[in-house]
Amino acid sequence: MTRENHSKNEPQKKWDTVFTRESATEMDYQERVSKLLENYSQKSAVDWDLDKDGLIKWLTTYRDTLSKASWRRQRAALVWFMREIEMDPALSERIKEISTEGCLEKGTRTSASKAKNISEKDFNVLANELLEQAEKDSIKNQAPIYESLAMKTLAFLWAGVITGLRPSEWESHELNIDERKLIVQNGKASNGRSNGESRTIFLTEATEEEWEVVKLHSGFVKNVASELPQGIPSDKAPNRYRDILEEESPFSRYQKSCKNRIYAATKKLWPRRKKRPSLYTGRHQFSANLKSSRADLRAIAALMGHGTDRTATEHYGKGRYGSGRSPARADDAEASRVRQVFSSRPSGTQHTGPSR
Repeated sequence: MTRENHSKNEPQKKWDTVFTRESATEMDYQERVSKLLENYSQKSAVDWDLDKDGLIKWLTTYRDTLSKASWRRQRAALVWFMREIEMDPALSERIKEISTEGCLEKGTRTSASKAKNISEKDFNVLANELLEQAEKDSIKNQAPIYESLAMKTLAFLWAGVITGLRPSEWESHELNIDERKLIVQNGKASNGRSNGESRTIFLTEATEEEWEVVKLHSGFVKNVASELPQGIPSDKAPNRYRDILEEESPFSRYQKSCKNRIYAATKKLWPRRKKRPSLYTGRHQFSANLKSSRADLRAIAALMGHGTDRTATEHYGKGRYGSGRSPARADDAEASRVRQVFSSRPSGTQHTGPSR
């Protein structure tokens, strides 16, 4: 709606206010939906547009964790997004029909405590903290510094920033030293993921330091098969722990140990922050770096292990938090298999999500 369509007698300031408010609302809606759909994609193995019934079912369950006021806000954002951005009025109406019945009298959900990016400054502060811990552990245990859990945790996070792997995906990775490439089984390979069971990440443009970090972390992961938390042999573990040790893989225990170590370090460094870096933050920062480097949307999706270019614009780290550079390059054949969503929209439509 243009200003010229209105009476000249109407206050110009009023229309400035309306225009600003509507723009801000749309930006808020897109932020809300981006987080919701990211949450859904992380908890399911299929893109929402490939299983709309599944999305409706998940939203109904999600609604039951919110207060009525919170659900109304989330629902309004979803209804607008599906109608105006995705051009799917039928799905928009289905979401609109999810009532507030079942909502909590008072919501119990809180903001996520995991940061979606890590600045260079914060990374350096965290790295120094973990290195200091590693040195102390080395002296205390009279062991090489590289055997310290703090050092392994730093390598875990840094390798995530470089490669974009989900923390759990390192369990199945293969590192080709000669060709400087990483091959990993996709963590979301089932139920319609069109980019295949695995993906290839070329690191030929990585600096020597970055390449050494990836090799170091890969070596740590490959060595954990024979290790147990706190060095407890499985045959000597207390009965109350033995079942847990048998159910979890060595890598899962290793990942949890690193997760706990980074949690302790970040809580010590930034006790007042609501959101602090985690192992998964590395993947978000990887995405932000790719977006800020103006990488092709399908290449971003392929490197992230997703089957559509929707991920490149709506989910994970935002380009404004990126460094403008990423050492990772996608396999051309894998990128070509990524399903193009935004390019196939009707003429005149354009994605304007907050993370583009």
